[in-house]
Amino acid sequence: VLQKLRFHEFDAAMTEGVSKAAIADMVAAEHRGTAIGIFYAVTGAATLLASMLAGWLWTHYGAASTLNLSAAVALAAAVFLHFWKVK
Repeated sequence: VLQKLRFHEFDAAMTEGVSKAAIADMVAAEHRGTAIGIFYAVTGAATLLASMLAGWLWTHYGAASTLNLSAAVALAAAVFLHFWKVK
């Protein structure tokens, strides 16, 4: 269990700084705190909803449906990010 927690903390350390830096680059200095707060509130709510949906799918339709939906969403995100241009 401790090894899994260490991996999660390593993952969080590698990604949270990048998220905060990206938000800081997109928002004016006087609004950075609010923007970071909104970002993490939306991220937390989306994580909760995604976990609830995954649990419901797993319970009613099995593991394959949950993993297939996850793969489809990941592919859609990759396609979106490939074509997204930052001004």
